[in-house]
Amino acid sequence: MTVMANSIRVEGIVLDTKNKALPYANIEVLDSKIMATADNNGHYSLTLPSYKKVELKVSAKGYIDKLSIHLI
Repeated sequence: MTVMANSIRVEGIVLDTKNKALPYANIEVLDSKIMATADNNGHYSLTLPSYKKVELKVSAKGYIDKLSIHLI
């Protein structure tokens, strides 16, 4: 994996509304080609540019897509 010079690593866990891990959810940075898939415990990590605001879209089969704005 190539890491950008001005980048930040973001790690997290995707949870459902009952705070249970959501395995294999997709995490996508909108307007980019950056994406990740959570593991079987809902853990994920992304390397993002540290100089701009990004919008993440989380999706999983059987769930409604969720958008979250994260300021970096």
